[in-house]
Amino acid sequence: MSSNNCLSIQVDPNDNVAVVVSTDGLPAGCLLADSTELRERIPQGHKVALTDIAKDVPVLRYGEVIGFAREAIARGRWINEAMLRMPEAPTLDDLPLATRKAADRESLEGYTFEGYRNADGSVGTRNILGIPTSVQCVAGVTNHVVDRIKRELLPRYPNVDDVVALNHGYGCGVAIDAPAAIVPIRTLQLAAGMNMHLFTTGRGTPYGLALVPVIKVATNSRLARQWFDLIDVDAGRIATGDATIEAVGWEIFRLILAVASGHVQVAADRLGLRNDLVLFNPAPVT
Repeated sequence: MSSNNCLSIQVDPNDNVAVVVSTDGLPAGCLLADSTELRERIPQGHKVALTDIAKDVPVLRYGEVIGFAREAIARGRWINEAMLRMPEAPTLDDLPLATRKAADRESLEGYTFEGYRNADGSVGTRNILGIPTSVQCVAGVTNHVVDRIKRELLPRYPNVDDVVALNHGYGCGVAIDAPAAIVPIRTLQLAAGMNMHLFTTGRGTPYGLALVPVIKVATNSRLARQWFDLIDVDAGRIATGDATIEAVGWEIFRLILAVASGHVQVAADRLGLRNDLVLFNPAPVT
């Protein structure tokens, strides 16, 4: 099969693997753009070796080490998790910090959204009353208060979008030291001024937030078709050659403006899906 039909992505020039993007995977004998011939069928989203990889040699994807080969891997083979030995995670104290400042980009003129400006110069897309708690044990009471406000008071104030409870899920507080602590991370992003959340997913998620819109972007078209009611943008068209990066980028940009202006609801909002927000202190509280 010609390389035109054998779609894969080598994310970084230094990667020694590529990711299969064809919706139904690729059969043995497929010839990739760099002339790598597949030795076996490889499912969509899985890795194929672009070079012969010796035992214990790092496997690179995104330009980063994702594991070490447990055995010699021939070019064109399917690389799955059983074939890799995971790298040791660095300690938090040894994590490198980025020091290179991103270059300034030219401002786009003539684009606005119908939000509101705060006194401190920041902007918002939703006018929401948040009711915070200091301890988790009052979460039930807070939720009851929010329910009553929504029923009895909110209809009188058309310019107020919602009322939400800002509960936390840690009892009287615990310290968090985890690289994938998604719940507090998204909470901190909101506290830092996030007004919109672009969430990329290859496997699908009903994720949504009460305080800001979440635009979910599918990285493959099959997911976008299967989860048509949960996905806002199908970016998988880039991998299949049906759309360019620039075209999908403009589609997302215009959707951001429309959602921020209140003209379009994201899928999670239409379905009323809300993930928890978790407020926490950086040290144990008793």
